[in-house]
Amino acid sequence: VLRRSKEAVDAFLSLSQQGDEYALVLCQEHGRVAVSFTPHLERLMPEILAAQAHGSTPLLDSVQLAFDLVKKGRHERKVILVI
Repeated sequence: VLRRSKEAVDAFLSLSQQGDEYALVLCQEHGRVAVSFTPHLERLMPEILAAQAHGSTPLLDSVQLAFDLVKKGRHERKVILVI
């Protein structure tokens, strides 16, 4: 399942356009911001590739963390991708 999730993220990121920014919130033992907003996809990929499925953090805690992070984004349009 995690392999398919990583493939989905890769497909999503392949749609990026110049000027887009991304952040990565991981939901493992606890929700954490692994990468804050950046236009540099190469900063996301090591974290995505190293991610492992474990822990019991409620999904809603991580989604709330993502919402809080999105409020700090500089673009008007924002997306939260939950996999």
